[in-house]
Amino acid sequence: MIRTAEFSIAPSATATLLARRWLGRRWLFFALPVGVALLAAGVDWRFALVALMMVFVAWPMALSFVWFGEALDPAAVRASQPHVVSFDERGIGVEYAEREGYVTPPPELTGWDDIVATEHDSMRVCYTCRDGRCIVVPSALLEPHQWQQVEAWRRRI
Repeated sequence: MIRTAEFSIAPSATATLLARRWLGRRWLFFALPVGVALLAAGVDWRFALVALMMVFVAWPMALSFVWFGEALDPAAVRASQPHVVSFDERGIGVEYAEREGYVTPPPELTGWDDIVATEHDSMRVCYTCRDGRCIVVPSALLEPHQWQQVEAWRRRI
């Protein structure tokens, strides 16, 4: 079993990750109206102002709803509590630390067969579960050989 040190993820970091995914799948719905308005600006310059208003007023307001929806998601709130992540042959376990004045969530075990995607970058590793929940682990918490062992367990399934 490999265990991380106790850590917590800021809700804004989880929301940023999930909002990027959300926007990555729907970018065309944002770009298409702006592109049409810019094409129409060739006929009348006021359409360029409409395009700028969409980019700087309408889309940020629309994305704020996505941002708050993701930041207030129960999984993002649980990730903001101090917790320890453990990896073994069965999957990923999450144990939450007790905090005064807060309810401690029960420990969770996610099997490797429930992990549908893994994303690595320089700062974190994100495991996406079948139910859409993400388990985010800062990559600095484990040594490279430990990450290799975790990856070997994940690939076994």
